[in-house]
Amino acid sequence: MPVELILAPQDLDLNEKFHIKPFKYTKGKLTGPEKSLLRKRGTKLQAFEDRMASSKGTKYQHFMAVCEDKAEPSTNEERVWVKYRAMLEDEKRLKEQRRKELISSRECDDIKSRFVP
Repeated sequence: MPVELILAPQDLDLNEKFHIKPFKYTKGKLTGPEKSLLRKRGTKLQAFEDRMASSKGTKYQHFMAVCEDKAEPSTNEERVWVKYRAMLEDEKRLKEQRRKELISSRECDDIKSRFVP
């Protein structure tokens, strides 16, 4: 996504390698080319989505519309970013679900142990 940046903090290196978060609960997987694309351009995409950087370009405007669910992804970068963000949300939801299951099973174990000699 070659863009003319109009805003970016000086300490933000948009070409820095993006670190993909590990997934423990999510069943979806990123392919090799998707991981490569994220490592190469993920920092810039994250900065755009977080509004740490911006541009006047139409690709940027469309990317922001995709991030706000106002447009469908049309480029490979947009599709991979949407997939990655969906995986992050799914991971968070499944982690919380697992946490609740563990709490409830511990409570059941505590109750059972009170009544079983």
